[in-house]
Amino acid sequence: MAVSDENLKLFSSFELKRLYIFYRFHGSGLGKKLMQDVLSFAKEMKSEKMWLQVHEANHHAIEFYKRNGFVQTGTDLCKAGKGSYQVLRLELPLPR
Repeated sequence: MAVSDENLKLFSSFELKRLYIFYRFHGSGLGKKLMQDVLSFAKEMKSEKMWLQVHEANHHAIEFYKRNGFVQTGTDLCKAGKGSYQVLRLELPLPR
């Protein structure tokens, strides 16, 4: 679900939860096509921005998102069992 904290305006802030491509398809353009489809959907929903979290060690994904215009806006600590790990928060403003 994509809901903004501000005035509960539906879809004003769109979170991308998962986007996985099998390694053998990396470099094929499939990831770019999927991202374009997701961005088109978010724009149709009148979203103002898209955001996501990615593990700080997932350099391949981070570079992919940056190539698609996302910028880092913060970091968060996620708990997993007895441990924790750091994720980067990336955002992309969407044109209206």
